[in-house]
Amino acid sequence: MVALSNQDQLFLNVGKCLTAWNMVEERVLNLLEYAHQRGGFGIAEINVGYWAVVSFEARLKWCNAVVSFRTRGDNYKELAETWNALNNKLIAKARKRAEIAHGSVINVKPSSASEFTSHFVPFYHKRRLEHTLQPHDTYVQSDFIKDTTTLRVSEIKARTQSFKQVRQSLAEFQTAWIKKDIETGFLE
Repeated sequence: MVALSNQDQLFLNVGKCLTAWNMVEERVLNLLEYAHQRGGFGIAEINVGYWAVVSFEARLKWCNAVVSFRTRGDNYKELAETWNALNNKLIAKARKRAEIAHGSVINVKPSSASEFTSHFVPFYHKRRLEHTLQPHDTYVQSDFIKDTTTLRVSEIKARTQSFKQVRQSLAEFQTAWIKKDIETGFLE
């Protein structure tokens, strides 16, 4: 088997990471589907509405409002606390996803090197602009890649795993929610 270059590993793992995040978004949709079923909404209508909302932040706010409403009351106190922690984790993970989604793999050839090296720079264009807009003397003396946060393949892989873990937590939460609904008689 041919070893992948660092650049190819970066591209491959960015793709895996974004796909893992997409599965998180799908699990959030599953929570909304479950919450709305009792209200007479069909899964197709909920899917259409969910994916029509472009921002994950807005979709998560929708989900949070619905889940928080449905898990209010003494019978759901523990479940509501679990959801609150999970919602906060989703907010933090969404920020980590944005770094990947709005980052770029770039190739840099340091003046002292004969070969290019590949780096993944979160929010590349924003950071490049910020670097360029520094005072001229600072800009001339600075080294963008040394002064910028980059992510290694191992760090992108770790994010992918963390996204998979939060997806699993969402699935476990939904299972616990269904059990609680059966226990309380909400579901018959």
